[in-house]
Amino acid sequence: MKSLIFFVAMGAALLLAALALRVPGVRDADIPAQQFSAGRAMEDIRAIAARPHPIGSADQQRVRDYLVSRMTALGLSPQLRPGEGTFSLPQRRIFVAGQVTNIVGVLPGTEPNLPAILLMAHYDTVPNSPGAADDTAGVAAALEIVANLKAVGPRARDVIVLFTDGEEAGLLGSDAFFGGDPLAKRVGLVLNLEARGGGGRAVMFETSEGAGKLVSLYGWHASLPTANSLTAFVYRHMPNGTDLTNALRRGFAGMNFAYLGDELDYHTAHATPENIDPGSVQHMGDSVLALVKALADASEFPRESRELVYSDILGIGFVAYPVSAGWLLIGIAAALVVFVVFRWRAAGRLSAADVTRGAGLFLCVAVGLVVALGLIGWSMLGFTDMQMKYALLTRYGLVLSGYAALTAGLALAIIAGFLAVPFLGRDARPEGLWCGGLLLLLIAATGLQVAAPATAFMVAWPLLMAALAAALAVAFFGGQGGRALIAATVVGTLGAAQVAEWGGQVFVALGVNMPALLTLPALSIAVLLWPAVVVLVRAVRPWFAPAALIGLGAVAVLYARLAPADAGHPHLTQAFYAAGPGPQDFNRIADFPRLDEWARAALTADGGEPASEEFSPFLTTKVWSAAAKPAPVSLPRVAVERMEETPEGRLVALRLTPMRGGRELRLFLKPSVDLGNVVFNGKPVPASRMAGNWTGFGYAAPPADGVTLSFAAKAEGRIEVKLAEVADGWPDGAAVPLKPAAFMPWRYSDTTIGLTDFSTAW
Repeated sequence: MKSLIFFVAMGAALLLAALALRVPGVRDADIPAQQFSAGRAMEDIRAIAARPHPIGSADQQRVRDYLVSRMTALGLSPQLRPGEGTFSLPQRRIFVAGQVTNIVGVLPGTEPNLPAILLMAHYDTVPNSPGAADDTAGVAAALEIVANLKAVGPRARDVIVLFTDGEEAGLLGSDAFFGGDPLAKRVGLVLNLEARGGGGRAVMFETSEGAGKLVSLYGWHASLPTANSLTAFVYRHMPNGTDLTNALRRGFAGMNFAYLGDELDYHTAHATPENIDPGSVQHMGDSVLALVKALADASEFPRESRELVYSDILGIGFVAYPVSAGWLLIGIAAALVVFVVFRWRAAGRLSAADVTRGAGLFLCVAVGLVVALGLIGWSMLGFTDMQMKYALLTRYGLVLSGYAALTAGLALAIIAGFLAVPFLGRDARPEGLWCGGLLLLLIAATGLQVAAPATAFMVAWPLLMAALAAALAVAFFGGQGGRALIAATVVGTLGAAQVAEWGGQVFVALGVNMPALLTLPALSIAVLLWPAVVVLVRAVRPWFAPAALIGLGAVAVLYARLAPADAGHPHLTQAFYAAGPGPQDFNRIADFPRLDEWARAALTADGGEPASEEFSPFLTTKVWSAAAKPAPVSLPRVAVERMEETPEGRLVALRLTPMRGGRELRLFLKPSVDLGNVVFNGKPVPASRMAGNWTGFGYAAPPADGVTLSFAAKAEGRIEVKLAEVADGWPDGAAVPLKPAAFMPWRYSDTTIGLTDFSTAW
């Protein structure tokens, strides 16, 4: 029966972790107006997310009108703020601009001279997604928060509401606001509401630098805090961005909130009001409303302070401490380890050789899991394209359960194998092996405390709990017998629950692509529950549990990978129409690696046979292309507007004009010589080393009279230009098969792209 202790402990840990990740109950629309109601917010979500409304689309005006009406009813005196935003990735030679229409309103406070709080969310979506989660839920939460504040009565500070445009096209609306809107000068602190899925708790995942006091304020006021400094550290070093990115670049203080679960609802047609979790909206609203109330009446905002290490405790508590205190935790853990080592050494149950073997054992577990899970995730399941990733996300529960079982089974198998080898672990005492694991965690925690102290708690806390479990077992029960086993396992289970919560957060964010990220949680849990692990793997049939877990996990993940699409588990699909200047330049295209039944039917509707071809420079991978019947598609125009000599060289100005009212222009330019003074519709472009390379430019919501691109060249040369205009819908008269409910359109699907080639010399 002792062999069941491990499964009882793991079950309890997973249950506690699941409770820690659970969203709160939804408050109905009839509760008092002072309280946040996801029921009321869902009414706005259903109205806004009725259809996709990307920047430049016809449906965006409907959403603007609705938001202006709602903000007017709330007394915000909304204003439309047209402008132009930009975004660039110079290292990848990508430059984007666009016409945006931000919407701003102000809930007046009693002391308007105080710096204001800015509540921010974006109201545009990606193409083909209603965006109920990203970011209609953020918009609706902001509206409900304002209604709550208004019902309570005036606060000291103004609360500015900003709904940005063009976030999905390149953070364009926030660039326009923070780069030039006069209202930005009144902002003292920014709270951005985002989403990267349709469920889960709202994670406070990013802060401005030096936000230690602000973090403490969040932890104090959030009823169900969900945040840790690892998330903030990782996000700060990732290339991703949100509207808060433009605020932080310009020196504003702020915080970012988003829920990450149910990623199937991220940027897909599945992101409908019916599919998102109202409990996630409730958690977002509760968390942000509590913080806004605290800030709105504060005499001053939290000043810039030293960074803190922080984490929620099983989703109900919150701990934050200075970076230097991390050394104290590691020191306490080290003292406990020394105590355990001396007691077991004195009792004759510990040797240096066994400790060394223990460190080697747990190192083998870590390396083995990284390799095995990496191979499973990359090779066997081939996480190399969005098509496959989203197929797995349709059965996320199976994927998570399967990988959890695989990870546990592989770890137990490595341990059982190690203990079965005579010169490794067969004759080693479990006490020495446990101390080796503690020593390995101690080394890892120390290294992280030196290199990345904001992340060290992920190892230091499990180390402290495991060392405490061992010390309690030794101090009160001699480290042996059933009572010692139970005492150590109870303490270890509490630590394992916290680690499992972190592991769940990490997996929901990145694990489908990188299951090897489960290695650290698995290693920590193995050390925390070591006494129960030893009992299990030294049972009569030590290989039964690992084999069963690996088998169950493999079946779950493989089924999720191979199961066919259906209405409840839709897969991504894509097909669009491309028209060029020549008689043979009419094609139906899909840029997925595999053609599903609908994409194949759409590509062959005009009798063409799909073939794998290049579609560069617009797409970097090969596409499926089939000849299509010519359609009356007006193509975008490129013309030389000006060419003259200047002190910087020959100045060339091009005008790029949409001809179908498209929502996006995409330009690719390849000059034969390097260009200088590159200006895209009045905005300088940090371009360099352009000679012989394609450089991409995009313009969202282009005006009818087009946009300009100018540059100077000091030497004679020529340029090749390829211009595309993206317009929603298929050409008039095009035959398009009915899309089954088992498939949802992605990216450029169901659009018409007009293509123009141009060249000139000077």
